[in-house]
Amino acid sequence: MNFSQKTILTFLLIYSASCQSDKKSSILPASIGREGEILVVCDSLLWKSSAGIALKNTLKDTIHYFSGCEPFFNITYIPMEKFSDFWKRHKIILFAGVLDGINATGKFINHRLPQKKIINGLDSLFYFREKDLFASGQQIHFLVEGNQDALAGKILQEGKFILENLLDTEIKNKMLIFKNKFPETFPKSNREFSLHLPTEFLLIKDTSGFVWWRYAENIRDRNIFISWKPYLSQKQFSDSALTEWHCETGKKFIYGNDSKNSFLTLQEELPLVSRWITYQGNTGKEIRGLWKTNNNTMGGPFMALVFTDKKFQTLFFVEAFLYAPNEPKRNLMRELEGLLWTVEEEK
Repeated sequence: MNFSQKTILTFLLIYSASCQSDKKSSILPASIGREGEILVVCDSLLWKSSAGIALKNTLKDTIHYFSGCEPFFNITYIPMEKFSDFWKRHKIILFAGVLDGINATGKFINHRLPQKKIINGLDSLFYFREKDLFASGQQIHFLVEGNQDALAGKILQEGKFILENLLDTEIKNKMLIFKNKFPETFPKSNREFSLHLPTEFLLIKDTSGFVWWRYAENIRDRNIFISWKPYLSQKQFSDSALTEWHCETGKKFIYGNDSKNSFLTLQEELPLVSRWITYQGNTGKEIRGLWKTNNNTMGGPFMALVFTDKKFQTLFFVEAFLYAPNEPKRNLMRELEGLLWTVEEEK
């Protein structure tokens, strides 16, 4: 089973339980926790084992499409025997255990396993997740195997899969919050789509094929733009075609300090990081990298979603880019990513 198939199966399992979870979450306390923090719960012996080391290394891996050395997540560890009500409200919790009949976390996970996974045996276990188990707005992730060596091997083998699922749930949580919190915005140049933005984002340009919002705050500069054009073939999804589109858009529309001599381009020394995604039921692509102005006076991280409309007639390029020199960028970028995912095609 490849990564895409695993991801689709995971989302199907989550969706099947979502209705019950929504009813339950209305009576639960709100989840708490710092941005980018994950609470890991497992037995102390497992945490010190090769499985625990593999898990720590996976979660604390450096975000390589940032210019700084920021980890994907900050880790707070608590042994299973100390997992009290105080910890149960945490926003993101990851349980790791083994099904040896002794491991306390493994016993807890065993009671949470979907029935068909128990029947199918250990090969189909490893990873599943729930939401709103102890608090509303909460994401719970489970890693389980038959023994510590098997769990360590699986974490090493599926590290990318684990990280992307953790990141996806964090961003999707933000998207749902933002849809309820911020007003819906419609570009005048294209009423076929909308997104939810804080009022601090000001409309800079709204013209045929392009719209740009900007939130400048002291030294921080948050930007979101959407570009669109006719969809002709899947070749337009290639990294080279998307790089060319990004640079053409930046040179034509996005310039710094009100001077068209300074415009948005890419830091080519860092290749794009891309992956295929499903966006509102359609195939799309997510790309990440570093941007700069052509005169090297500004730069920072960016993330973009590229997808077609439901009729496969229009291709959209939705990007967030950040300028925040000399400060951490991970949490700021994840806020922007949550806003990007609120983009919605009008029915």
